[in-house]
Amino acid sequence: MPIDKLTISNFKGIADKTEFDIKPLTFFIGPNSSGKSSCIHALAALSQTIKLSSSKLPIVLDDEYAQVHLGRFIEVIHSKSYSDQMEIGISFSIDKASHRLMRKGLSVGKEDAIVNALYSFKSTRRTQGVH
Repeated sequence: MPIDKLTISNFKGIADKTEFDIKPLTFFIGPNSSGKSSCIHALAALSQTIKLSSSKLPIVLDDEYAQVHLGRFIEVIHSKSYSDQMEIGISFSIDKASHRLMRKGLSVGKEDAIVNALYSFKSTRRTQGVH
């Protein structure tokens, strides 16, 4: 299922909550430090978090098995403050043909459904742990 929308807040070069429509062909064009790489890195962080499911981390920013090494939490949060949180989210559509792939207990109507997932992450200065 392809991603339709990416939502980012307080992550790398993106300060405010911003939504990006993702189409079958998407170009990231803009001046330096405008957030192009931040979009790609947010997707990479979510992807490697899912792929490295054995990790106990809520999000994989840096790991010996990570494909993209983003560093520590304080290095990716835009505000550079441990007391703030960052958000990364995705939206995608589930068409009628995909309904049978849904887990039991999740009710989906006869029409296409849009799934929104927004994740918030915080850290502590003392342990550097992300939660």
